[in-house]
Amino acid sequence: MEEANLSIGQVAGPDRCARLGSALYEEAGLLPPVRREGGKRRYDAETVDRLRLIRFCQEVGFSHAEIRRLLSGPQGRSGKPRWREVVDGKLLEVESAIHRAEAMKKILEEIRDCDCIAPHSCRIIADVVGSPSDR
Repeated sequence: MEEANLSIGQVAGPDRCARLGSALYEEAGLLPPVRREGGKRRYDAETVDRLRLIRFCQEVGFSHAEIRRLLSGPQGRSGKPRWREVVDGKLLEVESAIHRAEAMKKILEEIRDCDCIAPHSCRIIADVVGSPSDR
């Protein structure tokens, strides 16, 4: 298999969903227009590397806009500050989500064993959303 002239089937391997992704990545501005032969997309080594990076970024939760930002501008050492800034932003987002999930877990554990008969008289609910008299 020639690395510089791969079909999407060869690029996707067993992961056939990449067949759909490549066209969407082009539409989203993540991939430049891919060369075609006989109406079929053909991928060079650089594009395959870019596809792998896009898939990795999606796996760790980056949006298309964040991936576009990561891929724009200079790459390598000169692109490191941009990479760090986007990754640091994603880390803050993940830490915030973890904090919310831990708080939700604690509330759910407390409310599971709550002896309140009605939601309007529950102290736990009132602590989270306030009581009607607070509004």
